[in-house]
Amino acid sequence: MGNNVCPFCGSDKCISRIINESYTYFECSGPNNGAYIGAYIGNTVLESDPATQRKLFNLIYEYVLNKPMCGDQNWRFFYQTDYKLNEQDEEYYVNLADIPYPSSLSEKADRVLINLYKLFPEYSDEIINAYTPFRAVFSNSEEEDNWLGFLSILCDLGYLKETNRETYKISSKGLQRIEELSRDGNTLIQGFIAMSFDKELTYIAEAIKTAIKESNYFPMIINEKEHNNQIVPEIMHEIDNSRFLVMDVTKQNFGAYYEAGYALGKGKQVIVCCKKEVFDNSESKPHFDIAQKSIVVWNDEKDLVEKLKKRIRATVK
Repeated sequence: MGNNVCPFCGSDKCISRIINESYTYFECSGPNNGAYIGAYIGNTVLESDPATQRKLFNLIYEYVLNKPMCGDQNWRFFYQTDYKLNEQDEEYYVNLADIPYPSSLSEKADRVLINLYKLFPEYSDEIINAYTPFRAVFSNSEEEDNWLGFLSILCDLGYLKETNRETYKISSKGLQRIEELSRDGNTLIQGFIAMSFDKELTYIAEAIKTAIKESNYFPMIINEKEHNNQIVPEIMHEIDNSRFLVMDVTKQNFGAYYEAGYALGKGKQVIVCCKKEVFDNSESKPHFDIAQKSIVVWNDEKDLVEKLKKRIRATVK
């Protein structure tokens, strides 16, 4: 796959221009329901192996489909597994290594259904084969038979109904599923981290982020996000956009308690963690409001990662 292939429609006819040694800019007005798309794609994406690149392009398409871009707010997508966003990075930098790819049939079905709804939001809209972007279906091939097969699976699940040989519609069951996903946040792939930002506790934050990533979620810690908004509304916004919240109380932090309370009020799963030597100390034991909750008590970073992964798998549905 060449570097000039459009990540959105797969064509080599779209506008592309090299910006610098790191990024190439793409403009596409292809099969996105007529909507214009522009984005900077990093060479770490463009130069990846073909199988990885196809997956990364699919993630880019899903991202821009669910977060419309306008004006000069073009996202910059790159792929680096060992990269940590820092304060020098702009707000619109996106590391695709932090976004989990659908790992099961049910997860893929839900995310494809949401993508199709974004493309065809009206009850009367017909999903026409010729105008359905194969990337919206997380296809690893541009061959029509390949990605149309997944639309047939959505029909088998009852989420789509075939109106004729070349068109589909989202069924009433599909619309009900979209409503459930929107209400319950089951398509959210983010886990929010609430804890003290003391530099001495950076190792705890890194262990929690590792556990969240290895559980196929994107870790969000507010002090690593670049934004120009007031902090409290931004925290609430990110908790709203999270599937669950992980709170570490090794060092007491009233803000973390506030964030956990907000998450619980929103019906989010809250997982509380604490280092064993702190948990066992009567003077530093967690606040009574959460002391009765089943807490992940850990000994070291490795122990925290493993125990937290088990708790996420057991409780986050």
